[in-house]
Amino acid sequence: MTVPIVNNRAMPDVNCQHIIALALVEGTVSFEDSHSYERMQDLHVSDKGLIWNSDLVETMELDNLISQATVTLHGAQNRKESRGAHAHEDFPDRNDAEWMKHAAAWFNGWGGKGGEVKIDYRPVHEYTLTDDVEYIKPKKRVY
Repeated sequence: MTVPIVNNRAMPDVNCQHIIALALVEGTVSFEDSHSYERMQDLHVSDKGLIWNSDLVETMELDNLISQATVTLHGAQNRKESRGAHAHEDFPDRNDAEWMKHAAAWFNGWGGKGGEVKIDYRPVHEYTLTDDVEYIKPKKRVY
């Protein structure tokens, strides 16, 4: 099974530090076209040992990496601004009016479910839970 090789070919031009929308869309489509979700169904653990089963550990790591890559690509593609580590070249400025919210993502995993990603949001609390400290207003990162 060469799932990692397929994914390395699918995502070489997608850099999460400086994202260009077209490259991000192409990377997401290319990643999904590699059929990584369906190919995960074909994986099996041949080592049945109970002591440090590296075959099982590597399979679990691969499952986690593909899941995380999928959620990261969809989340970055969905956010139309630059904030923190996600510097989006097509949207160079932060947009607090629209994007001052926390993102939460769910990955609908394998088992015939196709690796669907659901993204939702919750508001940012502009207060502290104690009177001992002041709320720190967000500001643009300047380097």
